[in-house]
Amino acid sequence: MNNAPGSGAIFRFFIRATKPSYVSPTHEPSMIPQLRAPPASISSGSELSTDRPPTRSLHILITEDNKINQGIILRQMKRAKFTAVMASNGVEAIEAIRTLEKNQGKKDGPSRFDVVLMDLQMPVMDGFSAVREIRRLEKDGSIQSRNFILAVTGNARSEQVQAARDCGVDDVIIKPYALDQLLAIMLAGAQSSPGS
Repeated sequence: MNNAPGSGAIFRFFIRATKPSYVSPTHEPSMIPQLRAPPASISSGSELSTDRPPTRSLHILITEDNKINQGIILRQMKRAKFTAVMASNGVEAIEAIRTLEKNQGKKDGPSRFDVVLMDLQMPVMDGFSAVREIRRLEKDGSIQSRNFILAVTGNARSEQVQAARDCGVDDVIIKPYALDQLLAIMLAGAQSSPGS
């Protein structure tokens, strides 16, 4: 790989698609094939499948620095009927967890997040450092509840996935992900977390 300036770059991406079904015309011959619409139960990865709604509502902390990604994930969580709080870096995520716990009993509402979605590459404090600090605070009792932390990353390298697990995340999902898969991991993780 040539890293010299002006030598270009290689980008890799995945597209999830379905093969179109062609309908042969019955009355009039046509040169243009007609596409049959896909069934409503197929999920595109950006929409929630209508035949498998989530079984419970969750309170989510989304930790993501990219504004476009923030908007996408927030819309996905709203479609799933989850409530969500946004943090733009690890420092804000830790503060959100501590603030929610401090307000426990002072007003109606959740006392903890059911799931923390954690981007790994962020400014100020990255996801690795944030998770290590959250686990340290849980261990010394500064944070009372253990949080289910799901790393959401675009880096599929096995070394980075292992580094995320080593710093204390409960699970890792690679972007681009299928929304049904993300929701299944979140619901299972929230169910298994203490205090659920």
